Amino acid sequence: MLDGMTAAPFISTFIAIALIPVAVLFTHAYLSGKRNLPFHKVTGTVGILWDLSASFFYMILRTSTVVTGGMLIYGAVHGTIAAVVILFEFIVLGTGILQWRTRKKSRLHAKATPILYLIWFIAFISGEVFYIVNYLL
Repeated sequence: MLDGMTAAPFISTFIAIALIPVAVLFTHAYLSGKRNLPFHKVTGTVGILWDLSASFFYMILRTSTVVTGGMLIYGAVHGTIAAVVILFEFIVLGTGILQWRTRKKSRLHAKATPILYLIWFIAFISGEVFYIVNYLL
């Protein structure tokens, strides 16, 4: 480790790797949903549930970690974005299940999905960049 760089916590490494398939699932669900392909329901549901599980697991484990300075600021910003992502995941999942069961299109689902896709990727990329800069470079 160079210049005071710290070793990556195992949980951070685990989450950095575990969220890569979520990016694939979200991209598939978003693009195939725009084309009305049948599997977007499955990949979207699995992606959201996978991400929610990983996010809650990570947040719970990281609450016991003491951070200061730049990491505290980054954590606060990233955590706020993650909270918005979680809210949109519940909206998209809930409205998706509702329209799946009722077979009626949901305008809220159609409006929330691209927002989720965008903010999820902002949170994902910012987390991956933070991991790479702090633990690998």
